Amino acid sequence: MSEWNAIDLHMHTVVGVTGDGKSDRIENFTYKNYLYSLKKYNIKLASPTNHNIIDMTNYLLLKYLSMKCGINLLLGVELDADTELGDNYHFVCLFDENDFNKCMQLAKSINNKTFEKKKTGKVRFTGSEVIDLIKNYNTIIVPHGDKSRGIYEDSGNEEKIRIALQKVKEGFVKVFDNRPSDWKCEMLKKYLNDSKMFKNIDEFGGVLFSDNRNWSEYGKRCKNFYMNAEPTFKGFLHSITNPEQRFATSDLIPRKSNYISKMVIKTNNDNAKIADQEIYFNSGYNCVIGKSGTGKSLLLYLIKKSLSKVDNDDNYKFIENNTIEFYDEKGNIMDSTSLNLGVGEGIINKILSVSNSKDGNDMYPVISKLKSDFKAKVKFNSFVNKYKGLLLNYANCKSKSEGIKTKFISQLNVFKQENDELIKLKDIKIFASFAIDKDDDLPYSSEALAKITNIADSIKKIEEDIQYYNKDEFDLVNPKFNSFKDAYYDTNSIIFKKQYKTIYKNYKKQILRNSLESVNKGISNNAARKTTIQNGMDTK
Repeated sequence: MSEWNAIDLHMHTVVGVTGDGKSDRIENFTYKNYLYSLKKYNIKLASPTNHNIIDMTNYLLLKYLSMKCGINLLLGVELDADTELGDNYHFVCLFDENDFNKCMQLAKSINNKTFEKKKTGKVRFTGSEVIDLIKNYNTIIVPHGDKSRGIYEDSGNEEKIRIALQKVKEGFVKVFDNRPSDWKCEMLKKYLNDSKMFKNIDEFGGVLFSDNRNWSEYGKRCKNFYMNAEPTFKGFLHSITNPEQRFATSDLIPRKSNYISKMVIKTNNDNAKIADQEIYFNSGYNCVIGKSGTGKSLLLYLIKKSLSKVDNDDNYKFIENNTIEFYDEKGNIMDSTSLNLGVGEGIINKILSVSNSKDGNDMYPVISKLKSDFKAKVKFNSFVNKYKGLLLNYANCKSKSEGIKTKFISQLNVFKQENDELIKLKDIKIFASFAIDKDDDLPYSSEALAKITNIADSIKKIEEDIQYYNKDEFDLVNPKFNSFKDAYYDTNSIIFKKQYKTIYKNYKKQILRNSLESVNKGISNNAARKTTIQNGMDTK
């Protein structure tokens, strides 16, 4: 299960600021070309390291696209510096990308310094500024190609520091403790400023990475450089402590048995709950799918328990009645000593924990840094509020419906009761006042008539105002105005005649109804009751 991953930790993606304060040219960079190149050469760990600036928008876009393709992206930058004699050299700084707030601070700090230096026409970071990076951020320094090489180890005295700095063949400089002492930092700054450190030039260091600047010709720059560790900052950090075993070009990678091909389960006695069986695996990732309770967690526990150190789980105590064996692709039996389960950060733990992570919440602080007015879950909250509104409307409609139903049942009961009474009173003779037609609807409402009547006031006002026209214009307007005025008053006369005629007709109907009801009441109490019921039912 050893894991070799192709890495490229020095490439250019956007225009930066060169050591002389000018813009450097990056050819054919597009996000499509970037992904195509890295996927084609199966790069698993990469870093955009542009000259003296960190474009966080570009980095986050690359980070997102890379993540979708299974590529991890470190935050990085290529800085220019000078020795004490003024010799220019540059190196790549790689940072732990997991603390996003620190990454934003780092980018802002470096960019501000670069643009201030640019005003002088010369962009050079001092030894003190490099030491500040190491003090404040988890940093790995990769000297650029043939300019210098070396690991700065976690050393406790001057002799060890000198030995560490003499290991230029290893190609990396790193202060491992999170808060290196001031003395260590002063020693490192001294060596960074020493011109002798950059006199001996050979092929190691950053030249192991592409330093690519033309994204249509990435293949010409790719070094097929591999790392035997998980493709993360911690994996890279772990590897540079023992580069002879952890780094190799593709043609020098040792080809050994490296994955579980078969799992054999045997019963030891009659108490065994797992039957004899063989489970086969493919190289690469294997996906186990099944409903809850079908044994997915048990399978993972058997693998972990057999091949790595894991605490006993009483829920799986019954596996003591089985023997578990694992075989590699060559048919050799495997045990914990033949596997490297401690790759980088611990790949098994990472796989087990990924299903519990909330990636959406992790992205909120990222987005809020780039967009100050960003509000998390706006669409979701809008949906929730809309859903709550629908529920409230449903509750109101249901309540209203229940009220209508209750009223309807009440009216139905009254109707049934009155109908039963009418059946009993069927032989009672009355004058049918309810047979008289209902009142006719009025042609105009009182509100409409008021509006129409108010037009007369407007006519009087217009009649006064048109006197201000000159004679020629007055002669044009006045006849048309008089024509409208005559039409208005003629129409008003028709309207009011219709209105009062209808009122009069309805009044006569009401007199007839009242008269018949009075006659019925005089006949008998039953006749009065029958009249009241029929008139009431007629109006419902």
